[in-house]
Amino acid sequence: PPPGLNNYHTIIEGTYSTGITPNTNNLFTISPNPGNGLFQVTTTTPTNLFIYDSSGLLIQTKQLQYGTNTIDLKQQPNGNYFFVLQQNGKRSGVVVMKM
Repeated sequence: PPPGLNNYHTIIEGTYSTGITPNTNNLFTISPNPGNGLFQVTTTTPTNLFIYDSSGLLIQTKQLQYGTNTIDLKQQPNGNYFFVLQQNGKRSGVVVMKM
């Protein structure tokens, strides 16, 4: 995983998938992936979310609440985004595809 991350997951669902790496700690889910820019992040605890574009630029931060949270990337260009979720002092990263 990249420096500072405890877990790194690449999750791609749908017809574009070549495989799915499960979220082994089951603390969050992100769907749909790939998506059109509106993503649902469901967490089991309050979570800090950091979103980076493919160049590594931090484009958004958000405090997520327990349950389902909507993340809007519709104004961002299509491409891959790196969602970093920080829960209970641990950081997990997920690549999300906006199409």
